[in-house]
Amino acid sequence: MLANKLNLTPEEVLFLKRFQDQEYISTEEDNDKALEISEMLANEPNLTAEEDRILESLLDQIEKFEAEHYPLDGESTPLSRLLFLMETNCLQETDIREVLGSPSITAAIINEEREISKDDAVKLGQRFNVEPTLFLVEN
Repeated sequence: MLANKLNLTPEEVLFLKRFQDQEYISTEEDNDKALEISEMLANEPNLTAEEDRILESLLDQIEKFEAEHYPLDGESTPLSRLLFLMETNCLQETDIREVLGSPSITAAIINEEREISKDDAVKLGQRFNVEPTLFLVEN
């Protein structure tokens, strides 16, 4: 069971049940809980199909809530998305070097001297459990 696997508190289990019934996040408190649970799920290896569905649903709802409550002044970029994910996962540039396999490529991306390639986007997508297109420039 998911609650046992992630060591969820009774409050978090109730939140997940309520979330699955209402299918939306309506408060800052709900959003914080959804972020916490989705982070736990994202860091779990070998998610079941049900766990993956829950994670995707939580991420969709978090995105909708935050887009409504925290609109960006400007457009986000692949680099800003990477930096956001690094910050929320407490990662440093050295951690991304391990993912990309090259200190020079990592530094060039972080210093905005190079765009993220499709291959790099796939590696980053796997690391953060997100779609690789998140790291690519939209045309």
